[in-house]
Amino acid sequence: MKTLFKSLIIIAVVSFVAIACDEDETTFEPLNFPTDAFIAFDGNNIEVDEFDTADIVVSVSMATVNQTQDVTVDFTISSSDAILGTDFEVVDNKSQFTIAAGEYSDDLRLRLIDNQDSEPNKTITITLTGTNASATLGYPGPDALNSTIDIVILDDDCEKEESLRPYAGTWSGDDNCGDYASEVRLELACIEGILIRGLGYPWLEGDYWGETVTFEFDTYITIDAVAGTVDIPTQRYVTTVYGGYSSDYFLVGSGTIDTSGASPTMHIVYDMTHPAYGSTALNYGDSSCPGLFEADITLD
Repeated sequence: MKTLFKSLIIIAVVSFVAIACDEDETTFEPLNFPTDAFIAFDGNNIEVDEFDTADIVVSVSMATVNQTQDVTVDFTISSSDAILGTDFEVVDNKSQFTIAAGEYSDDLRLRLIDNQDSEPNKTITITLTGTNASATLGYPGPDALNSTIDIVILDDDCEKEESLRPYAGTWSGDDNCGDYASEVRLELACIEGILIRGLGYPWLEGDYWGETVTFEFDTYITIDAVAGTVDIPTQRYVTTVYGGYSSDYFLVGSGTIDTSGASPTMHIVYDMTHPAYGSTALNYGDSSCPGLFEADITLD
């Protein structure tokens, strides 16, 4: 009923009488269904943010009566700047609309891929190209309106320090505190610098400390590949929740980086501190965590 109601609205919209600007009255002939059946997109423009993870739903509707056969509708996807597989993907690799007998619409779903590069907005154009039904593609009229639809991808990224891009990604390895596997993310920041996230999380959120990270602050790591050093000045790091109470932790550390191999590696000696505990390491001298934390990680 919902799709039929939509179809009847379309029929009503295109079966109206309009008055031209030159005061000459122009009457559009009413459509005669099913002879004048047509298939059109439900809109002609969609704008979506690049970071949006929800599927983009593109719908076509068929305006007719007594739809008693399966109708297939071919389409093409084109773009001068958005690349299939790089900027977006077609869910389930769908290559044709199918309007089942008794139905009046079908959907195509696209999913965006956020590449995190600063670049102009991009446009994807989907065009109806053919059908097995006796139906016009687009609204009746010389312009075939809504036989195409544009999806505009609104870029959400900012300029970044490209010299640091070789270090962006996931770094995996080991952390001495409790022999945890360590997974650290380095992300390019806006304008300049690189952020560090995830260092010490397995210990902080694991069985030993048992807190939950609820917020990540922009915490920066400085990398000097020529000198072979890394540095993390004292910065607010994360907010955690434990027993219903929220706490902020600070991160400080330093270490070395080796870029001579196939993948760069880092050795980081660090501490996580809480204002209530002063500058004392959070491990409190536990036998499994002597001294400061140490992580050995390699870029995946």
